[in-house]
Amino acid sequence: MLNRLGRGLVAAMTLAGLAAMPPAARADATTQPGNASLSPGMRPGPAFVIQRLKNAVSQLNLSDDEKTKVDGFFDSANQQGLDLSQTLANAQPSERYQKLAAFAQQLHQQIAQVLSDEQMKTLDEKLRPGLGQRSGGRNGVGGAGGAVKPPTESESSPKPADLQTSGPDVGSPVPEVRMIELNGHAFIPSKYKGHVLVLEFGSMSCPVFRQHAQEMEALKTAEGPRAFFMIVYTREAFPAGDKDVQRNKDEGISVLQATTLDERKAEAQEAQRELRITIPMAVDSMDDAVCNAYGTFPNGAIVIGKDGTIAARQQWTNPDTLRVAIDQAYAAPAGESH
Repeated sequence: MLNRLGRGLVAAMTLAGLAAMPPAARADATTQPGNASLSPGMRPGPAFVIQRLKNAVSQLNLSDDEKTKVDGFFDSANQQGLDLSQTLANAQPSERYQKLAAFAQQLHQQIAQVLSDEQMKTLDEKLRPGLGQRSGGRNGVGGAGGAVKPPTESESSPKPADLQTSGPDVGSPVPEVRMIELNGHAFIPSKYKGHVLVLEFGSMSCPVFRQHAQEMEALKTAEGPRAFFMIVYTREAFPAGDKDVQRNKDEGISVLQATTLDERKAEAQEAQRELRITIPMAVDSMDDAVCNAYGTFPNGAIVIGKDGTIAARQQWTNPDTLRVAIDQAYAAPAGESH
């Protein structure tokens, strides 16, 4: 079983597992050990793990002998990374996550053979910003009470300055607003009266949206017979060069704010591929008409009941509690979905 350090190293670079990259991006990120420069939207591979460890080690005050030995571990890891990248090319996210975590754990344990407990403690602290600290221990597990603390709300859910908290109250009629699906069809929520409809709002640059992508996929699979799902791709919550957040930097996520509807559609399509989303997706207009109507930026969710009114709303999407809201809306008579 992977120890917490192995899982933590990869968790610091990824969110909700590791999604597959487009082939060209995968080649850049996983076949060049020692090069952790990720292009926008790339998922980290062995090279990124190696470079993250290298960067942390370089901040330690090592003796010449320690440095020589550690460099030898990195040289060996470079070749192992090349071999591993071949097996990761078509791996499922969960398998990719496990293999990268094991790779990180092995390299970490090799380094621990050379460094002191105090040096390893410092190394681990540098490796895991935003993930909480653990007590000492050379294997990444720590002593009693050394479990990694869960991220705080501010760490796990960075919030844009223009976070919306307004919008129609539960029981209000669904806003009369239309949006365009990626297939070019017009989507008008009010036309779905008689059915339960779930709208989720998000963008690739929103860490919480990425984190819940596969949970929402699972929810759609479970609730699909009783509810229709649609994702509304919004303006970027944390666009590159404007509102950079650490979690995006750690995961190699860099998405520019779209300036045209075509650019926003392209970003939505890329998010579909990167996050393996099968839920239908529409895009908000460039004047943010849909977000403004629902008050759901940057990652809210709306459940619309069979009577065409708002049955439930979430400022931040939570698939677990969303399931309960869907069940309640489906069970309610057509005239009282809330």
